[in-house]
Amino acid sequence: MPIELMEDIPEPVRHLIEAVSRPGVEISPTSLRRAHQAGRNFGPEGARLSGVNRGDDFLFAAAGVSTRLAEAAGNVRAIINAYGQVVANPRPDLTQLARWQDVSPGGLRHRYTEAHVIAIRHVMSDDPLVDAILDPLPGVFDEDLRGVSPAIDRQLEVRAEMRVRCGEEMEKLFGKNPQAVVLDAAGVSSFDLGRYRLIADLGDVMRVTLARIEPVLAEQYVRWVEDLLVVRKQQQQQEPRRRDRKNS
Repeated sequence: MPIELMEDIPEPVRHLIEAVSRPGVEISPTSLRRAHQAGRNFGPEGARLSGVNRGDDFLFAAAGVSTRLAEAAGNVRAIINAYGQVVANPRPDLTQLARWQDVSPGGLRHRYTEAHVIAIRHVMSDDPLVDAILDPLPGVFDEDLRGVSPAIDRQLEVRAEMRVRCGEEMEKLFGKNPQAVVLDAAGVSSFDLGRYRLIADLGDVMRVTLARIEPVLAEQYVRWVEDLLVVRKQQQQQEPRRRDRKNS
């Protein structure tokens, strides 16, 4: 009889753990070459390989993949510990949870932040804020959250529409040359919209463009930006209390 390992864990939390733990690509010359040919880049912004044919390219790509895998492992660990110690009701056996990580039970509190707790609460919410989920999870993008919950999927669709509409409008105004315009201090151009994990980081570029072509989307965008500011304020207020609990 198969063991139901996750029958008591809320489905969105389980889906989030599964989503952020997916390895990007196997570290082998063949897998790295295929990933590169498919346009998947694991390096720093602007870095490109010649095709993962040379020895240096393999080392660079493998190092980039290992960094993404380390990010994924850290994300999973933070989600598990924040959920298990703060959000879960009833809690799992924290002694065993710590034992499976080779730490003491007191060490669990050092493996997540208040931002992770808030992210999990938003994952479980009927009215989530995707930016609040992505904020503490480096290397996680919109597409990684697809299927986590119906509420998140609905918001992802609106976020995708915002990016497409804004990108199309900027292309109309400035053409297809990504060097033709720099729209803000962060260097956001019409070709850069997808690389910003947090849609709030697009700031006035997104707000002003949507206000001109799609006021309803613009209003929604402003609400999301304001909501993220509220979330970050909550984090700042709660984190010192959490640190005090760590030291008590």
